[in-house]
Amino acid sequence: MNRNLESALALGTVFAAAAVAAAAIASGNAYADDITIDKTPVPQVKNAYTSEQAKAEYKASRQFVSALTGEDSGSAWFIRAPVPSGANSATTMGGPAR
Repeated sequence: MNRNLESALALGTVFAAAAVAAAAIASGNAYADDITIDKTPVPQVKNAYTSEQAKAEYKASRQFVSALTGEDSGSAWFIRAPVPSGANSATTMGGPAR
């Protein structure tokens, strides 16, 4: 008997919550706003960077990206990489220890 009463109360609570939600939704006057069209022209950007240049840059950087995303996160590549001109090897990452 108690199970039936609990079940009926739970079901009644769900129906009451659904009725309150439906009433809240139906009570307001919600209208869609007017559609506005922006007539401002989109600026056209002229770029001297061609697709051939982008492809060449991508191909040139494949080994570098592969080295930096490898299992050691580029540690081996940084050890073998030459120190850029003008850089102090003592302050460069991977430089000699003090």
